[in-house]
Amino acid sequence: MKPDPAGRLARAKEALAGGRTREALRLAQELAASPAAPQELRVEALCLEAEVHRRLGRPAEALAALEQALALAPERPALHYWRGRLLDGMGRIREASEALEQACRLAPRWAEAHSWAGHLCARLGDHPRRLAHQEAILRMRPTDRAALYNRASALLATTRVEEALAAFRQARSVEERPEYVAGEVTALLQLGRHEEAWRLLQPWLSAAPPQHSLGIAFADLAPRLGRVEEAIAYLRGLLDREAALNDIQRQSLHFALGRLYDRAGNPDRAFLHLHTANEMAPRAFPAAGWERFLERTLAVFPPEAAAQAPRARRRDPRPVLILGMPRSGTSLVEQILASHPRVHGAGELHALERLGLELLERAEEAGGLSGLPVELLDGLAERYLAKAGREAGPAARITDKMPTNFLWLGTAMLALPGARVV
Repeated sequence: MKPDPAGRLARAKEALAGGRTREALRLAQELAASPAAPQELRVEALCLEAEVHRRLGRPAEALAALEQALALAPERPALHYWRGRLLDGMGRIREASEALEQACRLAPRWAEAHSWAGHLCARLGDHPRRLAHQEAILRMRPTDRAALYNRASALLATTRVEEALAAFRQARSVEERPEYVAGEVTALLQLGRHEEAWRLLQPWLSAAPPQHSLGIAFADLAPRLGRVEEAIAYLRGLLDREAALNDIQRQSLHFALGRLYDRAGNPDRAFLHLHTANEMAPRAFPAAGWERFLERTLAVFPPEAAAQAPRARRRDPRPVLILGMPRSGTSLVEQILASHPRVHGAGELHALERLGLELLERAEEAGGLSGLPVELLDGLAERYLAKAGREAGPAARITDKMPTNFLWLGTAMLALPGARVV
């Protein structure tokens, strides 16, 4: 009898639909291994084999089948997409992100691929790339609620606070949701508009049941308004509804309660909640991700290129970066400096890290530091200074003692050429 590859594939699909997984797997593997079968059908068979393994809880075997399919058809975006989804489920987030980025490059108008790629970028802290994916979705779907919210969140994470505020309001114009309100409150808080933030948040807090996103926003705002005890009561009410929370939400509530109890002068309860939150944190160190980040940084900032790279045109002398390992005395140095009436201690700011990630990506796209436009560096400088100087008043110096700023000295060199380093 003449072989019938298409018929065999159809029977394999029928077997899987009928729950006969062993039969489906056998037929798919036979077809995939047949050199006489057309390549397109072999790829389909390998995809079917991967799906059977996935349903049977065998992700490694599913991944192997998909990678065989990719070897035959590397131009198919769906294969990269599902490979990324599998890798994510296996905890290999950075590899998953790279696979989904490739799916988006091959299919730039595939909204679902951009959505999932943006989700992984958020988990990896790559907010500039996350923003790019949300904007790609919105070009196709201008009123996509999730993309509107995620775009606003990405803008906030990259310290583009005024733009984030407008983006959260745009999301609210499409639909009123607690997380959109919480985002707008957070943006107003970062802009120093505390009373305006409270007027927006207050009516939402009285709505039942309590909402996690509103609680976290309230926890950040409450110390500025003398409402710490009210925020504690709201967050404790949220924890009482444990069944409605996932692990990440519970952890964030414990961290927030730890900070609030510390503000309220109750160190014992603060320690209890912070200890609980830390016990819920993952223990594994992402060594592979750090290695890749350092390789990217070294590639972008070789000494000879850094010396010739453009600088921001504004040489503002106010920033003072205090570097050191944790528990090495950076807080004491800041306290000593901030005791001078013309020095403002800004604490540990995440701004330089967020701007550094954006600069790293832009430099890679430009083929190196020499391709960076001065206007980009001017913009990064303005965003850092706006964040650091928000509560500094007329201070002549502003200290930033984030310990990990040593990773971003290249960014500081280009965007903050007037900064001092201690």
